[in-house]
Amino acid sequence: MTITTKRRYLADFREALQRARALSESLVQHGRYEKVAGVTTMIPPTDRREIIAFIFLEVSAKFESFAYLAFQYDVCRWYKITTTRSEFVVGNADRGTKGIFGWAIPERLAIRGKNLLTKESLFGDLRKALGDILFETLTVAHELRNRVAHDPATASTSISKLAASLGVPSTEMKGLSVGRLLLEYPKGCSLADSYFHILLDAYEEFAAVYELY
Repeated sequence: MTITTKRRYLADFREALQRARALSESLVQHGRYEKVAGVTTMIPPTDRREIIAFIFLEVSAKFESFAYLAFQYDVCRWYKITTTRSEFVVGNADRGTKGIFGWAIPERLAIRGKNLLTKESLFGDLRKALGDILFETLTVAHELRNRVAHDPATASTSISKLAASLGVPSTEMKGLSVGRLLLEYPKGCSLADSYFHILLDAYEEFAAVYELY
């Protein structure tokens, strides 16, 4: 892998973030649909919440892919090996990275970085490189992503616990969905100041730190 490869990963991920922001504005903030022939109306709140959750699910998947590629790049650079061989260093000696997950989980990235890389790499001491706030924000982002992707019964963290960590009053948690949490909180905010954009900004900050370290 070359520095050109790293730059391409960064460019592709930033393009995905821009697309997510554009979709949230066009579909959630300004989106309309034809309820009856010739009559358009704003997309109702329940649908807007679902739309923002689906957009977040997609962009969080892009982040997971980017984090994996970024980590793989550093392994290739440190060990001076090819992309193909790096999969067996990062993953399993027999299966490579098949069945290896968790690339968007900061704590897991930090452990893998500590075991495989030096502190010259961002991943060698990830929490220190990112700072506690960004590290924890990315952790919450991953947990919210899992709440969208998986049945609530199998989720490792309850929506109430996540909401509490983000300052949602206990009196407002009944029936709370990920989409509503992303779109309507912090309470009274505009879309631009919502947790949806706060988490996308955290993804972008991670990319900026990775680009400059």
